[in-house]
Amino acid sequence: MPTTPFRQGIVILLIALLMIVVYPAPWTQPSLQLQRSSVEFITAGRDFMDHLLSMNAHTIINDQDRAIKMMVDQNLVRERFAFLKDTNLIQRALASDTVSYLDWQHATAKIIEVKPQYTTIKLSSPLYVGNEAVRNITMMLTLTPMPRSEDHPDGVGVLKYTDVSNAVALY
Repeated sequence: MPTTPFRQGIVILLIALLMIVVYPAPWTQPSLQLQRSSVEFITAGRDFMDHLLSMNAHTIINDQDRAIKMMVDQNLVRERFAFLKDTNLIQRALASDTVSYLDWQHATAKIIEVKPQYTTIKLSSPLYVGNEAVRNITMMLTLTPMPRSEDHPDGVGVLKYTDVSNAVALY
């Protein structure tokens, strides 16, 4: 039976549909149906800052891994790896017996901008190294709702972060 242009078109359409189902496009932007509350964004932002700014000798590798996994922009990931390499942060923390933490009981949180694709928040907290308050950390975080997963249990990914207090220079 000879093939007609109509049959060829149907076959091409079926192959195209199969390719879409079998090989979906990589994630590039969150679904507009995903939503997170202000509390979820603030909680995820605090979690990210806790891990990103950790200088805890016993947890620094896991903390940095967790912070990096929360980043959805590959440029941020590359920048963080370069920062860790250039500053030798992990090796310095492992060689010390340092303990650091952010004091969220004396912190402030403010929602700056809410869009369907992202929310920008500003978080400030005192940073303690040992038992001493070293300085106040203030960060602007642009966060996006995402499907909940092992890397994003909060259902929030980090699109951008800016240390507006320049506290990272401390490390």
